[in-house]
Amino acid sequence: MKIALTLTGTLIDFSMLGNLNRSNPNQHWLRSFSISDSWRKLTDSNNESPIHLRPLFGLQTIIFIWIIIVHTLVQISCNIPLIKKIGYITFYFTGELKTFRLWATKWPSQIITNSLFQFDSLILINAFIFGYKITPKNRKQWIECLIRKYLKMVTLMIIIIITSLSIPYLILPGPLREDFIPNLTKNFDCQTRIWNNFLFIQNLTDPLVSVFGENPFCLPFSWIFCVELQLSMLMIGVILIISIIKIDSNRSQKLFCNWIFWLPSPILVCIGFILPFNCICIGILCRYLSKTDSRVKQQHLSERFSIILFWLSNETSSINWILSSKLMTTFGHLTWTGFILLPNLQLILLGNQQQNLYSGPILMIYTVIGNIVLTYLLAFALKVLIEIPTRSILEKIVLYPLTSSVAKATMNEKSSSINEKNFISNGKLSQIDLNNTTMELALN
Repeated sequence: MKIALTLTGTLIDFSMLGNLNRSNPNQHWLRSFSISDSWRKLTDSNNESPIHLRPLFGLQTIIFIWIIIVHTLVQISCNIPLIKKIGYITFYFTGELKTFRLWATKWPSQIITNSLFQFDSLILINAFIFGYKITPKNRKQWIECLIRKYLKMVTLMIIIIITSLSIPYLILPGPLREDFIPNLTKNFDCQTRIWNNFLFIQNLTDPLVSVFGENPFCLPFSWIFCVELQLSMLMIGVILIISIIKIDSNRSQKLFCNWIFWLPSPILVCIGFILPFNCICIGILCRYLSKTDSRVKQQHLSERFSIILFWLSNETSSINWILSSKLMTTFGHLTWTGFILLPNLQLILLGNQQQNLYSGPILMIYTVIGNIVLTYLLAFALKVLIEIPTRSILEKIVLYPLTSSVAKATMNEKSSSINEKNFISNGKLSQIDLNNTTMELALN
């Protein structure tokens, strides 16, 4: 059905009929599914972005590539038991990979390899851009902007959930929820030491086992909860709908392990909801402070923040030129799509690899590069073919009453201002005529 709508919308968009009769509502709805229309919207988002915001999209791209690299290396270097029908697959390492594994578990390198820090950095930048683009003139425009942002964030998430529920679980590769969730929920150490898992070592082999006696099985999957809970904070409405529908428990247990329809631990909820919420608040606050800095020069905190972002906002710097390039900003607009797609994609890719694939560092580098390229290709395909058309349809359905009322209000304001100008001009003309008549009488 979606392929048929896409082909029909694309043909209408390129046909002479679509060019001659664009006011037809049926054609207008079908053109929303057009590939060319989605491509125009993706490229227009680059042109509509302010110049001083474009480096932030480039920074989003760098952070997301960083996340892909860390996740791939984590999955490779953790000896993850990828459970399949034939049994367990274990990765074996050469001396170079063992050296990397030891280096990655040291405390200074945790700044680079800690996934929670990566996610929070990405959310912080998204919140700053989110706060920057909210510049409403009235309450209705503010509500409209929030609805557009929410639809942009959750559209693809809803589509992926529906797809996961529709596809039979037998063809889903990679580990499933039932393969490891009971160990996480029943194991006492996983719940009591979860702060160490998230804040200190996060994903890699656990040197805390000898100190605290933790189960190392908890760590390899902690990033899955981190991703899913941060996304769940934006998916409150969708999660409520799913809970009302009451999906069959046996069916939901066969989904990918990172789709959490129930929360395994109160501590996980605390970490997964409170920390991202703080990052969102900090990002919006930083935007507010940077906005007030141009108006009030006494804001010392905002001045410091502007100094930190000087290299990004300085148009003459080479860093700004690289980050604000069209390629980096386009990849930045694909970041959210790839961020939602990444957990499932990593499980599928690594679940279908051979165990001797990582016999050396060169093959591991090839795998990392391949994961980056494939993630962005799939993100581009999903955004152009599914996300943008679906979001445009949802925006038309949800925002039509609001936008129509705003349009009527603006038209009334324009008409009233035009009438006022005409009234003033007519008054001036009558005054001129009166002056002319008085001058003629005086001359006579």
